[in-house]
Amino acid sequence: MQSESDFEVRFSRGEAINSFVAAVALFRMGPANSPEEYEELIRRSSASDTDPQMPDRYELLEQSIKYSSERAYPCVRYRATSKDRGAKGANGPLLLELDGLYCRHPADESVGVSILYSHRGLTRHAHLKTDADEFIQNVVLHGSE
Repeated sequence: MQSESDFEVRFSRGEAINSFVAAVALFRMGPANSPEEYEELIRRSSASDTDPQMPDRYELLEQSIKYSSERAYPCVRYRATSKDRGAKGANGPLLLELDGLYCRHPADESVGVSILYSHRGLTRHAHLKTDADEFIQNVVLHGSE
């Protein structure tokens, strides 16, 4: 959703061949009337999360998009692993692992929020899910009060 992002906060650490990014972004979101439609909306939107300057940069290896009731507003759990053939500073392909939550903002249903944690490296990160869950649970969205 990078190209449609209205606002993004990103934190990163590591080096070119082993890095972590935690990011929260706001973006415009279309309508969905059921959990299945919401999953499909995120599936279509996330398909464009590639580098438009390098269309062959990413090869999707695994992806999971599942409606989640972990919050009081509509959310989808998103997990994906891709091969990144164009990471800066790398001599070859790296794995890019994403774990996150896409939600409708509780104060404005036309706004989506992506809460994503990622790892890019030569191998998978053994604690990605645990680290991502900790980050995601600490991001609080406030509705209109």
